[in-house]
Amino acid sequence: MVSKNRLGPPNIETEGFGSTSGKSSLTGVARIHHSSHHRTFWALWLDTQDPPRGPVARIVSVVSNGCISDPRVLREAQWLFDAGHEVTIHAFDRLENLPLESNYNGIKIIRHRVGFTPYGGTWSTWRGLQRFRKSVINSVNEIDLLHCHDADTLSLAKKIKTKRVLFDMHDLHHTWVMMKNPKSLFRNIVSNRMKTRMLRQTVLADSIITSSSFFCDWLSDKGIKSYPIENRIDTQETIPKPPQFTIGYFGKIREAAAFELLFEAIHI
Repeated sequence: MVSKNRLGPPNIETEGFGSTSGKSSLTGVARIHHSSHHRTFWALWLDTQDPPRGPVARIVSVVSNGCISDPRVLREAQWLFDAGHEVTIHAFDRLENLPLESNYNGIKIIRHRVGFTPYGGTWSTWRGLQRFRKSVINSVNEIDLLHCHDADTLSLAKKIKTKRVLFDMHDLHHTWVMMKNPKSLFRNIVSNRMKTRMLRQTVLADSIITSSSFFCDWLSDKGIKSYPIENRIDTQETIPKPPQFTIGYFGKIREAAAFELLFEAIHI
């Protein structure tokens, strides 16, 4: 029996997983602390306050980029691998210029090539994502946990046989299609449809984590429960407030246009 994510943390009962008796009561998400590295992750919890070390879970993580420099995806996979589980990452080699397979600290990364697929929310992007998801479906057998990174992989929960699904919402995925032309009526319509579809598909997930408490609030306003796992260390020093107006940003700049838009807005 699976209690879905709209009313709180799910309680899951599953046959033959995590218990020698053949039946185990689990919470679909739990916190694993690695005190030496100040790391926290909501993951599998097998009737214990310690990271599960017994039966090995077969875990598949899916992300729609090449997974070369995606620290969140790699870090979360590492936590599960360090807890004793078998973890495989299925990534999308959109530009077909990455190794088909690689190993990251014991974690197998499989990269799917389905034709050159540019970023940017174009028709060819949509078709490429469709082919990527189909390729992943054909590559994955029955598993214990499907870890879906971002909304463009969530629909796999309907096609892959898995005991539970973890949806990791990195950002507001439907807003990316607006990046090139925020005033486009067509892109607005597509964006709204993407948002509606993502919200509808959240019921496929047993648990949802996000990269920001803001995203948790955004989902909560729509009646969906989630947990923030931020891309930062647990403890931070307080940074003194600058004497003048300052924009602070920590992270990789992938789309310069978003920052240009921000700078333009400041002058309005």
